[in-house]
Amino acid sequence: MQRPMEPEPNLSITFTALADDVRRLLIHALAHGGELSGSELCRQLRADSRSIARHLQILERAGLIEPVGDERAPRFRLCQKPLQAAVRWIARQETRYVQALDELDRRLSETADRERGWVPRRRVADPNP
Repeated sequence: MQRPMEPEPNLSITFTALADDVRRLLIHALAHGGELSGSELCRQLRADSRSIARHLQILERAGLIEPVGDERAPRFRLCQKPLQAAVRWIARQETRYVQALDELDRRLSETADRERGWVPRRRVADPNP
């Protein structure tokens, strides 16, 4: 019997934060740009500072980013743990779905073969080895 999956901590919070296009763009910018300030992120995304500040706050609360440096003008960097947890969860789901689809394909092939009247031949041992 397969044991139940253990939930990853804060996975719902992570996926909720990542559900927004702008926040995913911020994650992408930080993944490729390292530590960036709010104004640098505003320029890259061509967005106003109030909007970016709100999205950064949501990402920070989700634990996906953290401010570093000066408290009044922080730079932001990615936090890997929540993203790694999301990737692990997705990989497990992918494995389960691929296995289920492979099993479905096998059963559908067997059903189609039976409907056509094809029966797999049994292997007969070679009398002259």
